[in-house]
Amino acid sequence: MHQTPSEPTSVLLTASQQRWAQSLVLLSVISVGMGQTLVFAILPSLGRQVGLMEIQVGGIISASSIIFSLASAIWGNQSERLGRKRVMLIGLLGYTAGTLLFATTFWCGLKGWMLGWQLFVCLVLTRMLQSTVMAATTPAATAYMADISDINKRTSAMGKLGAAQSVGTIIGPAAGAGLAIISLLLPLYVAAAVTFITALLVWNLLPESPQQRSANPISISIKKQVVMAIRAYFDKRYISFLFIGVSMFMAFAVIQQTLGFFFQDRMGLDGQHTAQTVGLAMMISASASLIAQAVVVQRFEFAPMTLMRIGIPIMAIGFIILATAEQNAWLIACLGFVGFGMGLTMPGFTSAATLSVGAGEQGAVAGVIAASPALGFILGPIVGTALYQLGETLPYWFTTLVFIPLTIYVWRLKPEKTFLN
Repeated sequence: MHQTPSEPTSVLLTASQQRWAQSLVLLSVISVGMGQTLVFAILPSLGRQVGLMEIQVGGIISASSIIFSLASAIWGNQSERLGRKRVMLIGLLGYTAGTLLFATTFWCGLKGWMLGWQLFVCLVLTRMLQSTVMAATTPAATAYMADISDINKRTSAMGKLGAAQSVGTIIGPAAGAGLAIISLLLPLYVAAAVTFITALLVWNLLPESPQQRSANPISISIKKQVVMAIRAYFDKRYISFLFIGVSMFMAFAVIQQTLGFFFQDRMGLDGQHTAQTVGLAMMISASASLIAQAVVVQRFEFAPMTLMRIGIPIMAIGFIILATAEQNAWLIACLGFVGFGMGLTMPGFTSAATLSVGAGEQGAVAGVIAASPALGFILGPIVGTALYQLGETLPYWFTTLVFIPLTIYVWRLKPEKTFLN
């Protein structure tokens, strides 16, 4: 039968091809996750070294998150037209180029060639430019995983994606802490190299997704794409799950963006030792998240809502410990609670969202899912750093207060599709 430009073509993959494709998709998520968490681990130290205030460092992340959240939804839709593989490549190569530009801007600041507000504006602009393109990888990867997994295995597949993100989150801070001994900028250049190598592997070895569009996709104006992206955030089928994800990432952004300042001031550390300590704490958090996703989610067939109802309260416990702990060991170890709770909640809300729509909308919903961390990071860094300037523990009391009503909301939420419970 003749196909119109908007109809999907079917490209069936063998079992061996699916395993190979899944490995490459997970590798892409690992490399991007590594680069992102590496940046968060060293950014507070880098910011102070070039003379930026805490709230300016938070502003860099918040500004780029606004762009990332909108671009993710657009790229998710584009993956329906251009193909998952092509969009993943755009994101990986864009991340590589953007990281090099961001690192070089910091290098100019360290050399004294740009200072003060001039440096701050340039850092914001370069990070926003990077976010515009790197936002393509995660929604395309999420949609690809949805394409090659059936409904019964969807939560497990999303758990693998979350586990890959956690692996990247472990490697990133570890690499950042080790390379920061040589130079605070070296981790950024290494992250760019790793992502570029991943792009080459995807380009040469990743098969096309089973859900592909024809070679002549319908052209849609940028204005219409933006409108479609904004509307996607208010789809009643998954807006509740999006709210849970955004709230979770906002709280995590508060912690992630203030932890470097908190450890440096509370423990009396210099820039390099701060990066190493933050890296250790983030590794503990990511390791706990990996255990939740690779062991609990894969072994026990919990429904998506069950995962969220267990994960959110566990995260709240971590926030309470962080706000009240006096000993340095507890300040680091409590991140394990946060990580384990996130490890359960992430595949829960991700799989719930993908299961709420049909096969032809997986790209769109994947874009919204990928944008949820960025949406949380719009307010999180600004709120966290602003509260931190008023009091060291205020950011963590704030996250605790956010999670009390969120826990009640999750337990009372009753999705329309019964299998989500």
